[in-house]
Amino acid sequence: MLSRIIGGLSKASISISIAIVADLFPPEERGKGMAFVGLAFSSGFVIGPTLGAIAAYWNRMKTISIFTPAYLALLITSIEFLWVWIFLKETLPEVKKKKHRNLVFPQLFSYINPASLFVFKPLEKRIEQKVHQKIKRTGLVYFLFLFIYSGLEFTLTFFAHERFNFNSMQQGKMFFYIGIIMIIIQGGYVRKIKTEKQKATASKGITVSLISFLAISLAWNVYYFYGSLTLYSLGKVLEKFCNFNSISACNIASGIVVPCLTTEVSSQVSPTEKGSVLGIFRALGSLARAIGPVCASTVSSIVFIFLCIVDMHIFYFYHPELFICAFSVCFILMLIIAFFIILMAAFGKSTGLRRMYVNTLLRIFQWVHWNIISSSQIYEKCDSSDEEFDENHERASIFLNGSIDAKQNHLIEREASEHLVNKMYEEPSGCAVTTVVEDAMDFTKAGIEAIIEDDVTSRFSAAELTSWNLLTRSSYGYHLLNWKLGLLWGFGLIIRYFVIFPINLTILVIALFILIATGCTITFIRDEEKKRKISRSMSLVCYRILLQACSGVVTFHNRHNSAKPGGICVANHTSPIDALVLACDNCYAFVGQRQGGFLGFIQNSLLKLDAHIWFDREEGSDKLLVRNRLREHVQDHSKLPILIFPEGTCINNTSVMMFRKGSFEVGDVIYPVAIKYDARFGDAFWNSSKVSYFEYLMMMMTSWALVCDVWYLPPMVRQDGEDAIAFASRVKKAIAKAGGLVELEWDGQLKRHFVKSEVIDKQRQKYSERIMRVQLDDDVSHMLHCKNSEEY
Repeated sequence: MLSRIIGGLSKASISISIAIVADLFPPEERGKGMAFVGLAFSSGFVIGPTLGAIAAYWNRMKTISIFTPAYLALLITSIEFLWVWIFLKETLPEVKKKKHRNLVFPQLFSYINPASLFVFKPLEKRIEQKVHQKIKRTGLVYFLFLFIYSGLEFTLTFFAHERFNFNSMQQGKMFFYIGIIMIIIQGGYVRKIKTEKQKATASKGITVSLISFLAISLAWNVYYFYGSLTLYSLGKVLEKFCNFNSISACNIASGIVVPCLTTEVSSQVSPTEKGSVLGIFRALGSLARAIGPVCASTVSSIVFIFLCIVDMHIFYFYHPELFICAFSVCFILMLIIAFFIILMAAFGKSTGLRRMYVNTLLRIFQWVHWNIISSSQIYEKCDSSDEEFDENHERASIFLNGSIDAKQNHLIEREASEHLVNKMYEEPSGCAVTTVVEDAMDFTKAGIEAIIEDDVTSRFSAAELTSWNLLTRSSYGYHLLNWKLGLLWGFGLIIRYFVIFPINLTILVIALFILIATGCTITFIRDEEKKRKISRSMSLVCYRILLQACSGVVTFHNRHNSAKPGGICVANHTSPIDALVLACDNCYAFVGQRQGGFLGFIQNSLLKLDAHIWFDREEGSDKLLVRNRLREHVQDHSKLPILIFPEGTCINNTSVMMFRKGSFEVGDVIYPVAIKYDARFGDAFWNSSKVSYFEYLMMMMTSWALVCDVWYLPPMVRQDGEDAIAFASRVKKAIAKAGGLVELEWDGQLKRHFVKSEVIDKQRQKYSERIMRVQLDDDVSHMLHCKNSEEY
């Protein structure tokens, strides 16, 4: 381990050499200088592995000790040190050196912090913003390229041994071959590339490297493994990229890409900033070379274990090479996609591919919708009147308008129930007997409607879609309606379970690993301020990656209204993923029900990152403790805003039910948030009474995507004389209106408990008042009638 650390520190000489060459060569010949550095590096790449292979061979023959290569490396490094010490004199004057040291040392942490390296933070105020953005993009490309390339390079020896049974000498020859190709490319071609063509050449090199990665995985004989050397020797480097195969193409690509990108980034800044830029650039490369091999070797081990477990008898027995090649190609592609998604999510960036994917799905769903309409006898005009057909056509078009109206999404028309609610507040007409009889009929009809479908319990189950989204969990046998729908459903099944699910599962495992590792590491930090900063930045990274495990596509509206530190944020509740969605945009301290199982494991991991509050709603002492902690939290403006779901249970995202008053008694300022999911891509509702959280998570990871809109509403302040119940009702109404949800007065705890007797008595009281009004009207009418009779 110590030798590896020293070896890593010694790599600083490469960055210094590049910086020196960048200063010595004029701008128009800087590519030539970088090629010379690459040539020297490639020469070392030829000599080093070759000496190692020879030493391993001699050690096996008992000629030399196994430590001899290490002694030789020490000798060469010592000679290098003496050479630099004697011949490479410092050219920077002492005055400027002190000034530069004072400029760099205050930002020392930024030079070793990976998050700062990716955004080139030490250079933010020292170069123009346009140049800074360009350097950041180039650095990200450089990191991704070396991440993949170093992973391939590290596992190449295992690959060659497993597939071709290469021994140490053959592997040494393989690396000797790699070095020779790199020398030829960098010495004979790269140095002749003009400065204005560096970027285009790097792009072509990256394209070739992608092809070469696939070529390596498909190589099944040694000749194919070495086959591109002759083609390259003929000078057909870029013209024949598509024909290059195996390892040579990869070396050609790397020999072109790295010098070109280095030249490109060094030409963007002034001579005084070249050292810093190239140092950060090389640091990104070192980070990629550190992470790439770990990820690649982990993936390689997982693939090997998976191949041992999965017994593909027929295909593997008759065509083992084709099976391994096909599986390897698919697996590598999915891993590349997963790691790319993770990197983009970690930095809060998006390529727009997710939204293109969602828009494509919408077009497919529209075609499916009209295909169902044209194939189903329900929508045929031949057996129905024009009026009925137009009504059916209008109802069918709800899906195509881009949203599903919860008020229209009913199994039956609820005429009696709605009429009865309005009647309670209307002035009665007619005598008492007539009113009682009419009300009895309305109560009976409303009761039957409630048995079929009521406004409360229907919110505790998955909402019905107005059309099919190619998921059998929301299907009524549509995939059996015709062969086109069946074929499309089958293709979608393969995509969801063999492409989307493996990628999402990989992302989930990595995200949980980062979450656990961060929680364990952060406990060793004693500085509270630094601990708080690291915790919040890493929390954002973890939440963003976790959301991508569900293929999350979230649109945030009015971000300027987001909750401030020490504030209370309330939102409608569909599932625990609500907290994940909001936490991707802002850090929160969560308040929620203590859970068990997989969700409980996640809750315990989150506790190590920040002061979240988990409680048991059945324990009265827990409620009092939570209320006191909320008061303390709100008074401290240095703490994170609190995120609370006042409904207290998961609702199917078609309505907002009664908000509990507890969170509205603590603070006078509330930050409301409305969350609306698009159920066409997957049902985000968690029915905890039927499925565990792990099962729910598997359903989400095998859905098309998690698409939702989040509206940050302006802060709402409790008015003078307004109690907590009225304040909660006003906030609930604002959230329902913003999210296009139905506002209900019922308590969400009816999901678990019977209706309270107080609620029943309240309804009885309302009807008693109605009967009393009717009786009073009858008495007045009778008195007037008697009076008129006497006068007559």
